[in-house]
Amino acid sequence: MIISWNWLKRYSELGGLDPKSVAQRFTLTTAEIEEVLEAPDTSFIAQFKVAKVEEVIPHPNADKLRCCKVNDGETVLDIVCGAPNVRPGLLTILAPIGADLGGGFKIKKSKLRGEPSEGMLCSETELKIGDDDDGIIELLTGTPGQTADQAVTMMGPRWDLDNKAITHRPDLWGHYGISRELSSVYQVPLNNLDLADLPETGPECTIKVDIKNSEVCRRYCGLQVENIKVQPSPAWLQILLKEVGLKPINNIVDATNFVMFELGQPTHAFDLKQLDQNISVEFAKAGEKFKALIGKELDLREDSLVIRSGEKAVALAGVVGGENSSIQDDTTSIFIEAAHFAPLCVRKTAQIFDCRTDSSSRFEKSLDPVHAKMAVQRIISLLKETCPDLTLPTSFIDVYPEPIQDLIIKLDPELVNKKLGITLAADKQKAI
Repeated sequence: MIISWNWLKRYSELGGLDPKSVAQRFTLTTAEIEEVLEAPDTSFIAQFKVAKVEEVIPHPNADKLRCCKVNDGETVLDIVCGAPNVRPGLLTILAPIGADLGGGFKIKKSKLRGEPSEGMLCSETELKIGDDDDGIIELLTGTPGQTADQAVTMMGPRWDLDNKAITHRPDLWGHYGISRELSSVYQVPLNNLDLADLPETGPECTIKVDIKNSEVCRRYCGLQVENIKVQPSPAWLQILLKEVGLKPINNIVDATNFVMFELGQPTHAFDLKQLDQNISVEFAKAGEKFKALIGKELDLREDSLVIRSGEKAVALAGVVGGENSSIQDDTTSIFIEAAHFAPLCVRKTAQIFDCRTDSSSRFEKSLDPVHAKMAVQRIISLLKETCPDLTLPTSFIDVYPEPIQDLIIKLDPELVNKKLGITLAADKQKAI
């Protein structure tokens, strides 16, 4: 699992500490960091330039290529590009003639299938700032002619955390949990998360939730949200998602992914207009068809736990959502789900359908049900940045048949000292 140093610093007072030395101490105290991934080299990035695509026409000799006119701030260049997202008006990054991409590959003036090309438009992979090579970089801001290091936000240092080392620590499957651990190790403050207030009273949601079997779904939280506008996420959020290998999609989906990698609690957002009112958490019918968001069509089994809206399954519980209720460009109202599903049930389902996801890998660790409500609060807080006029017209749904009670464990300082063979004052034991 990739952990972003920039992300960790949002929560813990780690200023001035070196990510390598902190990784070493984390390995000694908590769990193994397999590798520290360095931030990109600024001098390498500075070879590239911001450029604006002014014209795009089909290549006369190749169906998948385009002939582009590209403004680099000084002149308009002819560049052949095969990226599916190249279009007029796009601000992107240009590798000019002479740029050294490493491995003996330098950009030269050339002809591609008979058409001149005076540079290359770049993906994140070419700049070594990310893993997205599905298309060229799309900049939100920038001026043609700027060097790339002035226009792109580069990845900071990252940790490659050994998943096996935290199998027994579900609290460490999110950045906030790791920051809490570091705050304890270094005895530094841990910042509180910005959590939105949820309406506990008022009109009831028209959607009713029924948990058919509380042994496999201990808690189900839901919230109706109106006045949503689907659009790109804020730049800072997109950058943090990219640092852990996720591709930003839109502000709704990105908020759910962000919270999963922040709290370790998976959530899901449904397009409300595609739901058939009441929701039930139940086992599927044998042979029932389900088209998952990842493109697979599954033949469900009687032991497959699903989220059902009316007659249709809209999610494979804890694993993946369905195409029949996904967020669309014209979505204006959503229903947010955050739940606690039984780890064995999720693990078995993911294995049966060869569908292991970031969500299933967390649920199968036995998450804390307390985080379900917190995750919904956090998503609303994030969405308010892009949808300041969003409304919460109905009360928060919280179906929690048997709440877990907090445990109080008494600790005898004298017994601790006897077992350790050294003497630690009671206050010191409490701090630890």
